[in-house]
Amino acid sequence: MSGLALLRKRASQAQDQPWEVTVRMAAASHQGQGVDLDRACQLHELLPADLMDSPSLYRATILLAARQMPPWLGQLRSGREFLSEAGADIRSCFERAGALDAAPNQVVVSWWDDLAGLAYGTLNQAKMDVGRRAERLSLEREHRRLEAFPGHPPVQWTALDSNAAGYDILSWSKKDGHWHPVYLEVKGFSISPARLYLTRNEWDTAKRLADDFHFQVWDVGSGRMAQLSTSQMQPHVPTDEGMGRWEVLYVELSENFFAPA
Repeated sequence: MSGLALLRKRASQAQDQPWEVTVRMAAASHQGQGVDLDRACQLHELLPADLMDSPSLYRATILLAARQMPPWLGQLRSGREFLSEAGADIRSCFERAGALDAAPNQVVVSWWDDLAGLAYGTLNQAKMDVGRRAERLSLEREHRRLEAFPGHPPVQWTALDSNAAGYDILSWSKKDGHWHPVYLEVKGFSISPARLYLTRNEWDTAKRLADDFHFQVWDVGSGRMAQLSTSQMQPHVPTDEGMGRWEVLYVELSENFFAPA
């Protein structure tokens, strides 16, 4: 980063000078010895032109690298303490960016918040990916289950069209010669224990649809699945008390609920 700071400082002092000349003169200077000016030129094309000082350039470079989803990005969710376990090179870059200042200024804090936003974005994306995999497993299972009933109504992947329906998949069951809807709220997890997050809208929908509503919870790694009815879920759902009202809860399922799908 010192190379880019050197080049931009020299360029600001001789604004009419071609960039190529600035690079050659910097390479021949005492400050340019041992500096990777080729890499500095590459970064010059990628970073905002108004950044001049080394800490600003480090911050911009780290943010640029973070957008490529490096392995260390997820560790940022724990805050600055992750740097105590980071490698020396990573720690050095963050230190030069001002991340370890005892009382960082607002510029540094805003930059850190931008990084944290990317870190949480990867977490949310991972959760979404697991959820979609679980929904596909339920779709495949429902299609297999209904293969024995030619002419059945189509299974609908409702979650693709709306996340406000209160369920993810509309399937069917045949009773007394008639087709009846089966509403499935699908959850997935990839790391034990089996935890599912339930929203108030999902639970209100489950209560309204009663026996026609089921929860399918998938271990997407092993393919095991737990299916619970509304009545089976009921004992694990809190009630509103006084001025309190729950909106989201998590339920940790016992292994006893799971079986190969």
